[in-house]
Amino acid sequence: MNYLTPLANIRLQHLTAHSVQQFYNDSILSSNAKNKLHKLLKAAITKAHILDLINKNIMLAIAAPRVEKTEIVIFSQQDIQQILNTLQSKSTNLRLRKYYPMMLLAITTGARLGEILGLKWPCVTNNRIIINNSLQEISGKLIDMPPKTPAGNRSIIVPEEVMSALNSLRQSDKVIELQGYVFHTLNRTPYAPRNIERIWKATLKAAGIEHKKFHCLRHTHATQLLASGIPLLEVAKRLGHSKASHTLDLYGHAIPGYDEHLPEKIKNIYSL
Repeated sequence: MNYLTPLANIRLQHLTAHSVQQFYNDSILSSNAKNKLHKLLKAAITKAHILDLINKNIMLAIAAPRVEKTEIVIFSQQDIQQILNTLQSKSTNLRLRKYYPMMLLAITTGARLGEILGLKWPCVTNNRIIINNSLQEISGKLIDMPPKTPAGNRSIIVPEEVMSALNSLRQSDKVIELQGYVFHTLNRTPYAPRNIERIWKATLKAAGIEHKKFHCLRHTHATQLLASGIPLLEVAKRLGHSKASHTLDLYGHAIPGYDEHLPEKIKNIYSL
């Protein structure tokens, strides 16, 4: 990664607190990326110091870059319904309509795009899908990768309508590969994430909805579940978060209409 060249060209023994801090100050990396890099450097240099490979742990003098919270952007329920209606409408281009099962699955599970694209038929069973890998594009190649954390391995229950759409997709397939990808090209290869992003953009345009990233479907799913009273722990498991606190930190403030019923509840608590 070219952004790391200023640090990558410095031998570990010659790395100084000043050079690392200067990199943080000048780099165009996001605050989140800098924070992750800081953790990596701190672990590596601390280990090197323990092993007497370097004389000083320079990371003790450097504060971790502050992580800036990004605003969670979600779709309204009306937006979601309009997206689904558009993908089912006979007036919509067939090229877009064939992605209805994929978009429906994303909307109703909150799964990441890579997890959906990496889904294979053995992981579609009864009323559940099993997430155990993610399709990622690395150096122009599509690679199946395991989840980043154990919590990423999960079983997600889906509505009957979603399972019906998936079964219809399987039955319409001219050639059924038992170990094949659920969503694939005519050549039976998996879709590249960048291509689905283009399809997603075209879908929103056809639906007359302002563009938001595909990942916003995940945010929308999480906030709507929480707003519907689904326990935080259950939502965290569904999303594949290792800690419920992470789910709360991300979505707690973005739950739509969370305070609408508070006055009535307070009235009942205090017998007002």
